[in-house]
Amino acid sequence: MERDHAATLKPFRRVSWVGGRVALRHAAKSLGWTLDAVSSTPRGAPDLPAGLVGSIAHKTRLAVALVDESTTDTLGVDLEELDRPRPKIARMVLRAEEREAVDALPEEQRWQAILLRFSIKEAIFKTLDPHVQRYIGFKEALVEPRDDGSAVISLNLVEGEGPFRMDAWWSILDDHVLATVRASR
Repeated sequence: MERDHAATLKPFRRVSWVGGRVALRHAAKSLGWTLDAVSSTPRGAPDLPAGLVGSIAHKTRLAVALVDESTTDTLGVDLEELDRPRPKIARMVLRAEEREAVDALPEEQRWQAILLRFSIKEAIFKTLDPHVQRYIGFKEALVEPRDDGSAVISLNLVEGEGPFRMDAWWSILDDHVLATVRASR
């Protein structure tokens, strides 16, 4: 199943996708789980056995996975590359309050601030997907990163799902942003 799916991917995408599966197996093994082939949910998340929750993120040269044992919590992880500034995405992914906070920063800090919020939102979407079973728009979450590596998240889900308790953490690793979010009802 995994091998068949990987064969359909372009070579550069195949390497990162397989890397994500390797990271997932390694993370699960650290908890004593041995994973066979892992299929994907309709929206692309790893379809894990009952009692195990997790998330994968991968880029060109790096793949990460986050897993835990839980029947109630869910996890999301995202990884983004800082090396290609695309500040115009701010209009698409940030709410007005977030754009104001970013615009108040010195110019040299803005791209990282935009990408940090984007990455945390991607991790939010991954952790909420098992609960809401739908794609979530960028404007449905407000993210306020803190200097200690945490973030405050305010949700305004258009279909009224929730409430959710959200714990978010982020860090800058060389030229990457790493964001993790845990959600529970």
